[in-house]
Amino acid sequence: TELLPVDVAFYHAGQKCKEEERMEMAFVFFNRFVDISDMIEDEEEHIDEAEFLKTDIPSAIKTVPKASNFDENTREEVREWALNAGMDKMI
Repeated sequence: TELLPVDVAFYHAGQKCKEEERMEMAFVFFNRFVDISDMIEDEEEHIDEAEFLKTDIPSAIKTVPKASNFDENTREEVREWALNAGMDKMI
């Protein structure tokens, strides 16, 4: 069975939450997308999963692709959105 790549899953989860105006959840998913994108780019094998240990969200490490499924523009747009949202007092 082939699993959905984790970068794709977190990106689409963030997009859907953003469309539904659930900005807090969009921030969580997009921030994780950025972490995973950095992990892929830096060819790291470990990602901090402490904030997800007590959730129903499965471990990210099992489905990390060797290369990103998104172009650099998309990754940077998400990174910028997450940075701005992280500074927004409403989120």
